[in-house]
Amino acid sequence: MRPESLDQILGQTHLLGKKGTLQRALAEKNLPSAIFWGPPGTGKTTCARLLSEALEYDFRTLSAVTSGVKELKAFLTEARIQRQSGRATLLFIDEIHRYNKAQQDALLHAVEDGTVTFLGATTENPSFEVVGPLLSRCLVFRFDPLSDGDLEFLVNRALEEDEILRNLQVTLADGTRFRLMSHAGGDARRLLNALELTGRRIDETVFVFSGAGAAGIATARFFLALGALRENLIMVDSRGVLCRERSDFHSYSTPTNTCGSRPRR
Repeated sequence: MRPESLDQILGQTHLLGKKGTLQRALAEKNLPSAIFWGPPGTGKTTCARLLSEALEYDFRTLSAVTSGVKELKAFLTEARIQRQSGRATLLFIDEIHRYNKAQQDALLHAVEDGTVTFLGATTENPSFEVVGPLLSRCLVFRFDPLSDGDLEFLVNRALEEDEILRNLQVTLADGTRFRLMSHAGGDARRLLNALELTGRRIDETVFVFSGAGAAGIATARFFLALGALRENLIMVDSRGVLCRERSDFHSYSTPTNTCGSRPRR
């Protein structure tokens, strides 16, 4: 069910629609180095791969989880040789926020001189997780969670086109369909995984499909978002002065305290 063309990627019309930023860059055959920022399952990796195919670039991937400076430098040396032979390279690094400063700095010269077109994917705010010099050499493109309409379209397409689901002869009741989309939370990958489990007749009292499970997932998602917000905010008072005292921080964190979240000390 992975999209085979850019127009099959759902939910990102601001980037891939007729007037989308990436669509214009593709038409001009001038793809900038960029950071793809968005939640899981929104098409970041697939978009990078399809852009590379459309531009006929050599598509190479690294994972920030399993690679380091040594692997990165070896790859960049190879990319420079390819560039001399007239072959452009698109380097895609997943989970770029997991690279430390030294690892990110190793990319700077190659991005600056065009040795590679760099695309990095992250679920974290790049303003806080990507070093300034690398961020200044890249554009940041925000990938949005899929809407309910996009998710419903994906469910219908999967039921019609996926061979496994067709063989299982899956039929979804409205309630099950709603719970699947609620569980997905805008994540296409999670939706398809859950749909396959449903097709294999997994008992619907399992946490991820039950009513209590949906509430638990929503609550967990809220506190994950709350944690991200707390990490990303710099507390300032009404005069724009950075809060440095615990008492100041406590005053700003009062709304979250009422939700059962205690301020960090």
